[in-house]
Amino acid sequence: MRFARLVALLLGVGLIVAAGAGFLTRSAELERERDLRVRNAADAVATEIGSVADQVAVVAGLATEPDGAVAALATRGLAACATASGGGSGDGTDAPIVCGPDVSDAAAERAAALIRSADQGSSSLVVDDGIVIVLAGGADVTVATVLPQAVLDRPGPVPLAESVEVALVPSSEAPTGTTTGVTTDADRRLAASTLDPVPDWTVIASTADDIRLPQHERNLMLAGAIGGVLLLVLAGVTLLAQQRRLVERASIDPVTKLPNRSELEARGEAMIQLARRSEQGVCVMLVDLDGFKAVNDTLGHAVGDEVLRVVGMRLRSAVRGYDLVARWGGDEFVLVLPGIDNDTFANS
Repeated sequence: MRFARLVALLLGVGLIVAAGAGFLTRSAELERERDLRVRNAADAVATEIGSVADQVAVVAGLATEPDGAVAALATRGLAACATASGGGSGDGTDAPIVCGPDVSDAAAERAAALIRSADQGSSSLVVDDGIVIVLAGGADVTVATVLPQAVLDRPGPVPLAESVEVALVPSSEAPTGTTTGVTTDADRRLAASTLDPVPDWTVIASTADDIRLPQHERNLMLAGAIGGVLLLVLAGVTLLAQQRRLVERASIDPVTKLPNRSELEARGEAMIQLARRSEQGVCVMLVDLDGFKAVNDTLGHAVGDEVLRVVGMRLRSAVRGYDLVARWGGDEFVLVLPGIDNDTFANS
């Protein structure tokens, strides 16, 4: 029993420690994965938009006419509008703006306004009403490439979890520290990546700051912890039961379940001392069974033990609840009756 209790104790502690350590380790791992995911998301989107900006700048620098610039970008899967640099036709009217077939009317209108305000030879980026526009001015052509807002949800080769959100913000509004690492802002984890071709803009990726283990992992760890607690409880219950049995063996007669001689001496002495202090009497009676040896010899010890049990029960039921009835040994019983100080009361 002692070995089984020790094993249960060690297993219980081991399961609880393992569940706690597993929870902490897994949470730290998920935190690292979350930070890596949000960092990669910002870098991937910045790389994609930066690549578009570089392509637009190259096309704007090499093209000699708007149609050619639009066609060149179309071969790269980019929808664009273009016009002659300077925005004027020489006769006081604006130069015509050529847009690809994939450019919506709203985007074309916004792109036209931006093209006419663009500086020759410069690159810039504008986010307006869900439209991302990359501008580049060359010697002969000014180009505006229209990117849908969905580009922020499609960061190239790095897949994004649904919980990651990406946005373009002016660099001056980027939270401090996000461009050098992953930081916490309220209940969000943020990472930023600056667009090299247009450093005035920064990509911000964010995701929820809290970490939630998958349900099956939480259930497994919880089951381990509960199992450990149950094993500890089992070990404790068996220990208490063993201690109770030891106490009973030390103070209770195993046959009659009455107090044994040592318990009688301890409790009887206390009762007598109490009677002396309160100046009350106490009656001590010795009960001896006549002919008990013959019962054992003729009917066996099992019957003798039953006789002792019955006698003990009858003695116990014949006295008050606070009186002491004990087995002195063999076929002898002792009764200690506090408050009784004469033979008449004792015999009654």
